[in-house]
Amino acid sequence: MIAQPRANLAVDGQPVPYTLATSVYTALFNLTGSPAVALPLGRSQEGLPFGVQVASRRWGDMELLAVARALSELTGPFQPPMGY
Repeated sequence: MIAQPRANLAVDGQPVPYTLATSVYTALFNLTGSPAVALPLGRSQEGLPFGVQVASRRWGDMELLAVARALSELTGPFQPPMGY
C-alpha cells in the first residue's frame, strides 16, 4: 500500500498528515538546497523494512543519484512486508 500525499499516516497510533510525517526527514536538506534521497536498505529481524537517507553537497545531484543507484543495485528492489 502506497500512502497518498493527502492521506494521514499512523505515527505511534496517532494520525499525522502525510506531509508533516515525512517532511521531518527532508526539511534540513530543503532549507540548504542540498539534494537527498531515501531508499530501502534491508529488513529488521522482525521482517520490517528499514531505509537510509543519503545527502550530497549542493548541486551534487548527479553524484548522489549514482550513489543511490549503486546502493539499490546491492540491496535489490523494495519488497513490502508480508501482509501489506
